[in-house]
Amino acid sequence: MPPLDLAAYEGLVGLTFGALAPVVLAQYPAADYPTPTDAWIALTSDLKFICGARSSVEAAATGGTSPVYRYHFSYDGYTTGPMGDPAAFHGLELVYIFGNFDALSFGGFPYPVNADDEAMAAQLGETWTTFARTGDPSTMALDWPLYEVGTDPYAGLDVPPSVGQGVRTPQCDFWAGLLGG
Repeated sequence: MPPLDLAAYEGLVGLTFGALAPVVLAQYPAADYPTPTDAWIALTSDLKFICGARSSVEAAATGGTSPVYRYHFSYDGYTTGPMGDPAAFHGLELVYIFGNFDALSFGGFPYPVNADDEAMAAQLGETWTTFARTGDPSTMALDWPLYEVGTDPYAGLDVPPSVGQGVRTPQCDFWAGLLGG
């Protein structure tokens, strides 16, 4: 994401949301974030991924008969170059599920796998294998909660793993109310 100043951020929100822009900017004021770029990343991450995932698991839990589980991948323990700041991003977990560290760019050099990377890869490998074998992703290291609408339980995929309730709940409630979902 290229850096945004305040005018560019507000303009981008205006172009994206039209008449709803003032309401969206009130929910995501640039002043609440380190930079306007960070505000845009939070807004789009919530809208596209985090809150969309909540809507999907709510629909599956409400309309289906199979157990439903939710996770939030927040691992940022990977190595970056001198100008990079590690942060979880969409699709990063695939590197760890499949142990494909060659997919990580590191300035043309092999990625230097660290101990947390190895722990995350082992955790996700075991979790996905267990889920495929049993239909339940729980392992000795992480007892995943069964999803319940209204409490939004999830497994936090990080080193160490955790469980919790509600991933960005106020923001997702905002989007559900605004978009009718």
